[in-house]
Amino acid sequence: MSPDQLLGDPSLILAIMHPDDVPLYEASRQAIADGAAHWRLEYRVLPPGLAMRWLRGHARPRCLADGTVLWHGFVSDVSESKAIELELQEFALTDFLTQLPNRRYFMKRLEEEHGRLLRNVDGRAAVLMCDLDHFKVVNDTHGHAVGDLVLKNFADVLREQLRKSDTVGRFGGEEFAVILADADAAVAIGFAERLQRSFAARPLVLDDKTIAVTLSIGIAIMHAGSPD
Repeated sequence: MSPDQLLGDPSLILAIMHPDDVPLYEASRQAIADGAAHWRLEYRVLPPGLAMRWLRGHARPRCLADGTVLWHGFVSDVSESKAIELELQEFALTDFLTQLPNRRYFMKRLEEEHGRLLRNVDGRAAVLMCDLDHFKVVNDTHGHAVGDLVLKNFADVLREQLRKSDTVGRFGGEEFAVILADADAAVAIGFAERLQRSFAARPLVLDDKTIAVTLSIGIAIMHAGSPD
């Protein structure tokens, strides 16, 4: 966009800004109007015909005698460094083997869900702990490489059973956890039984040999009265 275009209609800048970032952008401008000395913001833009880009702006406003504002600063394209940053964040919250969220991410979501329930006296959620039975025998008999394949196979089966509102995480070893939002005991038991049947129906088959593993699931219901 040329300076003349923006002088004619400053709102054009909003047309290429990512809609999710517009409120943050407008809030940052309001902060300057309220007296903040510096403007700093990272935001996304969607230039016509180009891929989404991340921009980082730094500027200091100076009010002139005629009431206009002169900005001293710059806006730079930080798309590449932002992509690396987001990738590192994803790695920090993802289990490398199964590509499911890890324990750290799951516990964060569990705390968020507990906080939601504290604000909703009628709300509830089911927490399930899934454990592959006698998994050490699999590793000892077939080797850790086969054990890893069993874990990946279970993760695939588990992922297919989840709704968009559910949360899953690999807790470590052969333990996995699930949060079923807005679910009571009956819903949780139904989910657990479907998961057991699906896993039993899709055992890992390696070199025409079936690696059969069973699954135990524990269920607890979390509600507004749950202390933690």
